[in-house]
Amino acid sequence: MADQTTRDNMPPIRLRDIWPIDNVRDYKVHFGRWNRHTQPLDEWVRSPLNWVGWQEYRPKKNDFSRPYIFSLMNFYPDGQRTWLFGGVFKILTRYEDRYEVELTDQGKPFIGRLKLRSDYTGRTVRVNFEHHYDGSYPLDVMEILREPYSGRVFPGYEKINL
Repeated sequence: MADQTTRDNMPPIRLRDIWPIDNVRDYKVHFGRWNRHTQPLDEWVRSPLNWVGWQEYRPKKNDFSRPYIFSLMNFYPDGQRTWLFGGVFKILTRYEDRYEVELTDQGKPFIGRLKLRSDYTGRTVRVNFEHHYDGSYPLDVMEILREPYSGRVFPGYEKINL
């Protein structure tokens, strides 16, 4: 039994261990978090199409300056460092006030199922992917859910926000 590995000293499984991505510099990662109005995870639960709008939002500056968006939403039931994969989006058009995006097939089986952990706590939510795939803030695999997360929207949510 001396050669048996315990859970405490197991190295983390990194995103790059389960999902090879050739050109990480073609991606920005979007850490979708509470925007002072809505939790992105709640938007996902209401409708995954609502999550698309989070990718289309464009602040004054062109934050999504690369062809693809690797989108993550804060999985707040597990804390601020847990993220649920929301898809890879291709930017079709960059307008002054928004982006036109299209969901790709990349990682499609992981959408709503792949939970990742990151120690990144910076304020910037649209950042270069290579720092999180290979770099200083690697994405660790927490779990892969059997089915896409469907959660439960608080029944009084609509009444509160009228």
